Amino acid sequence: MKPLDQRWSIAQAAGLATLLEASAPKLGNVHPAASFSDMHFGHFVTTAVVQSECFSDVGDSVGLLVLRTVQATRLRVGCNTNLGTVLLLAPLAIAVSRVAGGELDSGRLKQEVQAVLQSLSAEDSRLVYEAIRKAAPGGLGEQGDNDVSNVEAPASLVDAMRQVAQFDGVASQYVNNFAEIFDRLLPWLDEQLQATDSPLQAIVNLQVRCLSWQPDGLILRKCGFDQAVKVQQLAAELWTAHEMEFFDGTTRKFRAGNESAWLDRLAKFDGYLRADGNRRNPGTTADLIAATLFCRLICGPG
Repeated sequence: MKPLDQRWSIAQAAGLATLLEASAPKLGNVHPAASFSDMHFGHFVTTAVVQSECFSDVGDSVGLLVLRTVQATRLRVGCNTNLGTVLLLAPLAIAVSRVAGGELDSGRLKQEVQAVLQSLSAEDSRLVYEAIRKAAPGGLGEQGDNDVSNVEAPASLVDAMRQVAQFDGVASQYVNNFAEIFDRLLPWLDEQLQATDSPLQAIVNLQVRCLSWQPDGLILRKCGFDQAVKVQQLAAELWTAHEMEFFDGTTRKFRAGNESAWLDRLAKFDGYLRADGNRRNPGTTADLIAATLFCRLICGPG
């Protein structure tokens, strides 16, 4: 039985989500066969263990869970591998913990997440801002008045996220009650898991579809709007080719002989993302995928 076909505890899902996301050979990201100058797959394996430990007792404060996990990651890993992921997993995990007994489906989880977001306090905001500063993510300090490095934590974390939601996929989840994950990414993941026998390839395919849908927030912060949109356009061309040339929409499988051609196209796009010192690393998309995997690992298939 495959990991994504089972239900897991909060702590197990928090670790597995990062481990599966980092194990898949996603384009432009770190994975077992691809490293950055300052980051490699081992960092993410350690991160998965740290997250599992920190999420073994999530408590009832999103801010405290985020800060505690970021601090533990810094101590054990030494660099920022999971800030965006933890910002997404924390409200999800606390939402799961509020459901007493019984199996949890994605619809119920979405409702519980909305309640968690509505209960966020000024202290949650302060703790999250402290965590963001400690993590020092790429591009921090480049968004003017909207950037956490320039302002004190506001009373409402959701209002703060709303200011940057238009160009940050993680922040937008706080504004739309994780609708993009529950209504778009989870169904897309289900489709890809049905279309291939390899869960890791399904994750790669999901990444391409996500990149074709909206500009990646990390690329936007590090490289600017034009580069982020160009990556989106290239991904959209690639995904259109997947649907029209390589894939059979009726059988939901690759047409005979086309899977290797698809992998070749993926490799070419991967090379483009890794050029220029890996600056076009689609890290926000990776965070969204990790959160989507967490939901699948908690709720199971269907």
